[in-house]
Order: sequence, then C-alpha cells, then structure tokens
Amino acid sequence: MHKPTLKARVWRLLGFRCDRSAARCTLALALASIFASAPCLAEEINVGSRDYPTLAEAITALPRIREALPAGEPVIVRLPAGVFRVSQPIEIDARHGGTPDNPLIIQGAGAGRTRIVGAAPTLPRPATPRDGAGLGPDTLAIDLPAGATGLVRRGAYLSVPRGGFMLFQGGARLREARWPAKGYIAGTLAEGGTTQNGSHGPSLRIDGAMARTLAREPELWAGGYWSADWAFELAPVASLDSRGLLTLAPLKAPMPVRTAARFYLANTIAGLRPGTFVVLPERRVALFRPLPSDAPPAFQIAVSSELLVLKDTRQVRISDIAFDRSLGTAVRVENSRDIAFSDIAVRQTGGHGIAVLGGRNVTIRRSVVSQTAERGVLLIGGNRESLTPAGHGFFDGIIADFGQESPSYRGGIQLAGVGNRVTGSFITGGDHLAVQLSGNDHEVTGNEISHVLRDTEDAGAIYMGRDWSERGMRITGNYIHDIGSAARRTNFLSSIYLDDQASGVTITGNVMIDGQFGVVIGGGRDNLISGNFFAGFSRAAVHADNRGMTWQNGRTNGELAALLAKVPVQSDAWKGRYRDLSNLRPAAYGRPENNRLVGNWIISGSPLQTDAATLPFVNNEGWRTPAARGTTLLDLRSQIDGMPGMPPLAERQASLVNLAALRQVPDQDAP
Repeated sequence: MHKPTLKARVWRLLGFRCDRSAARCTLALALASIFASAPCLAEEINVGSRDYPTLAEAITALPRIREALPAGEPVIVRLPAGVFRVSQPIEIDARHGGTPDNPLIIQGAGAGRTRIVGAAPTLPRPATPRDGAGLGPDTLAIDLPAGATGLVRRGAYLSVPRGGFMLFQGGARLREARWPAKGYIAGTLAEGGTTQNGSHGPSLRIDGAMARTLAREPELWAGGYWSADWAFELAPVASLDSRGLLTLAPLKAPMPVRTAARFYLANTIAGLRPGTFVVLPERRVALFRPLPSDAPPAFQIAVSSELLVLKDTRQVRISDIAFDRSLGTAVRVENSRDIAFSDIAVRQTGGHGIAVLGGRNVTIRRSVVSQTAERGVLLIGGNRESLTPAGHGFFDGIIADFGQESPSYRGGIQLAGVGNRVTGSFITGGDHLAVQLSGNDHEVTGNEISHVLRDTEDAGAIYMGRDWSERGMRITGNYIHDIGSAARRTNFLSSIYLDDQASGVTITGNVMIDGQFGVVIGGGRDNLISGNFFAGFSRAAVHADNRGMTWQNGRTNGELAALLAKVPVQSDAWKGRYRDLSNLRPAAYGRPENNRLVGNWIISGSPLQTDAATLPFVNNEGWRTPAARGTTLLDLRSQIDGMPGMPPLAERQASLVNLAALRQVPDQDAP
C-alpha cells in the first residue's frame, strides 16, 4: 500500500493545499516552515521499497495513486542509488503524465549512482570444438538466449531499429571480431560482381591463405565503403567459393558500386582477439575472448530493446538517472510535450541514444550521451506547413562517440522539422558529421565540436543540403576544430557544409580551425557568412560554386523543384518568414544569388575559393586580418579572445568537467 509522506498526511489532516493557479497559497504557506519544505504538496513514491520494488511497478500504480490526490499535487518517484535491470522498456503514456501544476517527477540519486540497465549478467563457459574449429584456449562461449540474433545490417541508407547481440565485460563493450583488426583493406571488385539491388551485391577476390581460412567461417559479414567514402554499409557475405571469390548480399545504397573499395570482414573466428566476439545464431552460441583483467571479470548481454519510452504524454520531468545498454534506442519520446530531462546519462546503445519524435518542448539539459551505435540524439518536431516550432533542445551537455556501428550520416545530433536547438554542448568522436540539419529555423549555438569527420570525404562537421525550402538555420558562436584525421588524406572536408544548394542559412561568430575549408556554399543562395574566424585551412576559408547551374542542373529542375512545390511558399506564414523564397521563379533556379561574406577574420591562406562563373553571385564584402599572425593554438586563442563577437575558446570540456566522467559506464554495478 502507498504511504504518503508525513508532511502530506499532516497537511491533508489540516485541509490545506497550495493553489498555484492563483499564484498564492492559503494557510499552508504559514505552515510550510514547520515542515521544512516548499508550500506545495508533493506525493513521494520510493522505488525499491516493499510496496514498489521496481520502477515499472511504481509507474503502473500512478493512475490509481493520482485518483486519491488533491488537485495540484505533483508526484515524485524517487529511485535510490543502485542498478535497476529491465528486460522490457519502462513505458509512460497519457495515463501517467501530469499537468503544469501536477507534473510527474522521476528522480534518481545521480546519473553516476542510479542506473537503469538493459543488460543481464551471464556466465560463459569454456568453448569446445563443437562450438567452432581453431579456437584458442582462452576462448569462452555463451549460449544465446531466446530472441538474440546475429549481426544486423548497418549503413547510411538503412533504418536500424536495434542491434542483434551486445556483449559487455565490466564497463567495456566488446565488439565483433574482424579482419583486419583495425582499418580497411583496399580491394578491387571482381569483374561482373558489381550488380546492386538485384540478385547479389559486389564481388571481390580474397587471395592466399586468408581465403582458405575464411572458407571455414560459418557466418561471415563484410563492411565497407562500396560506393562512396560517405556511404558505409555492413552486409552479410552471400558466398565464398574455392577460388576465393567473395560475393555480398544485395546492398541498400542507391548508388552504383565502384571498381575499388575499402572494406573489412566481420564476425570472423580467425579474427578473434581479446575484447572481440563472434555470434553464430544457427548454432545458438557466441564465442569471445575476454579482455585482460586483474579481477574476476563480470559479463553481461543486452536483453532490452529500449529502456524508457514516453508516448502521448506530457508534463514529465526526469533527472539524475543513467540509462545504460539497450539493443536499440535507449530513450524514445514520441508525440509528447513538456518533457524535461536533466542530469541524465545514456550510454552503450545498439541504436540511437535519445530519439524525440514529434511533440513539443522536449528538453535535455546537462546530460551525457555516449557510445551509441547510431546517432547520439535525434530531435524531430514542428510543423513545416505552418512553420510552427517544436521547441525541442539539447542544452549544456556532452554527446560523444557516436555512429560506432553505422559510421556514415549517424552524427552526434540531428535536428529535423522546425525550431529545434543544440546549445552550449560538446560534440566529439565520430567518423562522419557532428550535427545534421533538415527542415527550418533550427539553432546550433555556442557548441564545441571536435574530432569528427575522422574517416570520410566530401563532408562537413555541421551539414545540411538538397532542399531550397529548408532554410532559416542559425549557426552561431561555435568552436569547430580538429576535424579529419592525420591517418587519412582528404580533399573536401569542411567545418560547415551547405551541400547541394542549401540556402537561407546564417553563419555568424564561429571559430573554425583545420580541414580543407571552413564553410562550403554548394550552389545555394541567400546565405550570410558574417564575423567568423578562420584559421588553418589548406584550401580556403570559404568555397562557393554554382553546381545548380552546371553538373547538378538535372537535379535543380527535377528533385529540388519538386521539393519546393511541396511547401506552401505563397502562404502568409512562408511569405512572412522567407520572402526571398516566395519570390523565387524557375528562371532563377540553381543560381547561387545573394550569398554575402561580411566582416570575417582570417589568419592565413586564401579567404575564398570560387570560379569566374560563380564570383558574380557572391557579395564578398571584405576580410579582416589580425595584427599578430602566429598560427599555434595558443597564438590563436590570444588573438580571438580580443575580437568582438567571438566565442570564448576555453574548451567545452572545462565548462562541462562535472559531466565528462559520465561518458564511461562503470566497471562495477555498485553505486
């Protein structure tokens, strides 16, 4: 039976309650000091107690508890420090949510101390010859539970709802065994093996002893960049014949495969190394080699597809909880409004970290999302027809180590729809982009972005493109540095990429360092590049071209014109917001008009790369050069700090130091 708090029992006995709607409290205000709390009541439910041993049971009881409460009384569900294991997601719907005066509050003891975990302990056994041939003496085996599968397809052009198998040792996630152990093989695709979306995928030849070894592999996969350096895809191997000709299953990417590709082979028994596994669903077993450990290792396998789902609900506040280890997206918020997360951690997922789909005003503050197989955070919402903003936002947090299994177009955060924001956050650790934008009127403000675009080409740390009507973005006050990788030679990486005629973007007051370009204007129009600082770019601070009039002319009058016809550009809402777009006529399609470069700073190198045909469309209104021209990071910091409108260059790691430790899952379950 639920027991109200002492304060609640006394106040109810006296018959007093707070009336927030009238902005005043009755005699309860005078009694508040006696009970050492705010004047408004709060009903508390303690998870882990005899009445509510699990969070799921507490949530199930909420409708019944609310019926007995006075109007205006919020409900607080408290979770103590510790690990709460789930095999199914906690679900919160319209029956459980609250109102502005009567919210549902779910509060832990701290994201480092209260953890909801979707993985269960498992006891491996020594592997035997029946499990596989050629296994080392330290190889262990786990008999797969019901529902566990093998690897799943991954890639830029696939939707991946969940992974198939995830194995953990202590705080580390083990990965599938592969050959080579790191990096890729540069291979030539075999003649006649380049069909796609048909009977089979590309074919390539594996030579020598490795081909004979791989012929014994029972469940072989291959991952690679088969068509472009920004289109990774992982697919099963359909066949490997005695001549070493390896053929993939049909691919999903819409582009033709190329004659040479970078690839690796996955799920290989021959590639088993400490910290890796092979999963064999037909044999219902996973084989792995543990990481070296001084203490007896503890192993877990993921069992829950998601950890928390909020659907069709409102007025929920969740704080001080870690959500760890899900086969799919850890936290999903669908068609809900006025949902506030604060001081949470989301880690080691087989899908996205947090996905907000529709609804209004879902905010995530002072939180960490780390080690996700797909995107870190996905914020979708708002009405494009009326340009009504959703108001979703990620504020003052860390998004790190994303796209770990789908490295192409699975960035730290994606903003889609209308009117969503990422502000004051540190986004780091990805092979492709950091921020992806689509829709209208999103804001990317005051963030630090680093160590992205590590293994790609023709890409930007902040990226959007291929739709003239997707405009109104504001990219301001960000610090973008250390993009690309010294280990990979590239030609067209940029801090901010307005690809395929992206238009109507404001880029102001950003600090951009490293790469080939700072900003790429890829044939778009009505873009403002103002008051930014550029340094260390090997080709130019800004690149501008007229691709919509040249090699993209077919797309201009086909795909892009069709997308423009789908939005009501002549409506009052669109005319009031984007008059330039409402006046756009077919004769001007593809012309990169009204791009302005105003008052930008450059430390060295070329300010603008363009050609004679594009130059008349660019209003290049002058560049400023600092008096001092040192190029070390320390030199740059001292110069930028004195420039008006520049963001402070104290790295976001320093301002978010209290959150940095939450990037890692602890080795032990104890709080």
